[in-house]
Amino acid sequence: SFTGNVSNDFSIESTDLVLYYEILDNIVSLDIGLDIRNLKVDYNISSTGITTKDSVEQVIPMAYALVGGSPWPGLIISGEISYIGYSGNSISDITAKVAYTTDYFIGFEAGYRRQQYKLDDISNTNANLTFDGVFAGAYVKF
Repeated sequence: SFTGNVSNDFSIESTDLVLYYEILDNIVSLDIGLDIRNLKVDYNISSTGITTKDSVEQVIPMAYALVGGSPWPGLIISGEISYIGYSGNSISDITAKVAYTTDYFIGFEAGYRRQQYKLDDISNTNANLTFDGVFAGAYVKF
């Protein structure tokens, strides 16, 4: 327990490898699979005379699904979810986006993403973290 002025430094990095099977791949897209996430968390919390810090790196298998629709060629409106939950702990990553792939294999996307981490007594750590917001990006599809 910390009292008085508290400062913290928190870093989270994740790299995902998604293996999926396309059940539908036409006007309607439906993919299901496995999201293998390498998650690295570093934190440092300080208060008057008390400091706690830890670093955790873990590979986490998550269920993956994508549902989307293509109103015209090159454009897709979709939602994706990766999720795992067990014994009061859960990780979810939900994305809603619009993407357009050109005839030259270059694409652009924009949307909203929400990541939520609920940890209950993992290495003596409890956390309820949410990261969300809009995003935009470019990609190469091959």
